Amino acid sequence: MRFVKLLVIILVIAALGAVSYFMLGGRNKTQAYVLAQVSTARPVPFGEDEDIHFFSEGFIITGPQSRFYNYSGSEISKPFTHDDLLYENGGIDIALHTENYLITGSGHIYSTLSVPFKRIYDNPENHSIAGAREGADFLLILLARDEYDVEPYILVNGSSFLLSLDGRGNTKYAASAVTKGAKSLSLLCYSLDTPVPATRVFHYKNRNELFGVISEKDRLLYDIYMQEDYIILIGTNSIICYNIYGDRLWEVENTYKSSYESVYAEDGLLLYFQDSLISDSQSGNAILVSRAGQYKLLEFPSHLSSLTAHRTGFAGVEYGNTLVFIDENGKVRERHKLTKQVVNVCKSPYREDMFFARTADNTLAIYSYERKDEQSERN
Repeated sequence: MRFVKLLVIILVIAALGAVSYFMLGGRNKTQAYVLAQVSTARPVPFGEDEDIHFFSEGFIITGPQSRFYNYSGSEISKPFTHDDLLYENGGIDIALHTENYLITGSGHIYSTLSVPFKRIYDNPENHSIAGAREGADFLLILLARDEYDVEPYILVNGSSFLLSLDGRGNTKYAASAVTKGAKSLSLLCYSLDTPVPATRVFHYKNRNELFGVISEKDRLLYDIYMQEDYIILIGTNSIICYNIYGDRLWEVENTYKSSYESVYAEDGLLLYFQDSLISDSQSGNAILVSRAGQYKLLEFPSHLSSLTAHRTGFAGVEYGNTLVFIDENGKVRERHKLTKQVVNVCKSPYREDMFFARTADNTLAIYSYERKDEQSERN
């Protein structure tokens, strides 16, 4: 009997030791990383009308007087060739940008994939460029004919000619989506030759070859996304998914006409809404659409903004003062208090664990998510 009691005590002690080990181990793993603000030599102004563009050696605060910085927040020289600086009269007015391209106020387009940047389009006809989307080997360029009329064209890498997107009849362009890393795109348009305006989606393959048309007559749709061969349409009351062959696959009600944010991640497209959505027996405030066109409703924390992909999940700002890391199922894994109230936060594709925030006082705050021992060495 004494032996049995002794064995039980030993087993209990061993169990408690194992639990303590894993609890402390998990705590130490979490506490091994810290979100630290990067000290810059001087404050980096970041106004409401400015944006930020990243490249391999740093970032640009875009605008009429664009400014160039390395990832420590120190100003650097403009990464353009001498000839291009002369071409731009010494000043760089960046009006628009995609992940890998800049568009100046004069409509000149530069690739930022390498340094110095490479001019790829001179805009010989002085088009007014209103926007751009980036495909596998092309840019979808939106040309403004007037204040209310925008026409989409294709600029293929290595070409100086704009290709038209034909077959749309008497319609007005509203929105577009490009499949990242592919040669396909879709245009959301409104018909002008029907008694009641109808929504039509024109899907193109091989950049500008019309593949199919989807028509929606009974509802207003105003935005569009793509996942491989699937088209996601956003309406005032619902979110609808079609395949490129025109088959409607599913629909989710947006009963409260809630506003939303979108972000592409490893697992698919995330649409995050401020209010709950309903679909059959599911409910949640976020939709995750897989590359196979399937969806699931998830419950994310409320009061999030500036959602971005981070590792296998997401990062976002909670209440404007806390950076949260969220897994692919919407569960918060970490919370980090920010040193200032922020308006929005974004990430650089070249620096996985750095976050760039526009603060409420219109300056840039740079945060680094790093190991504590690395921070100690840096300090």
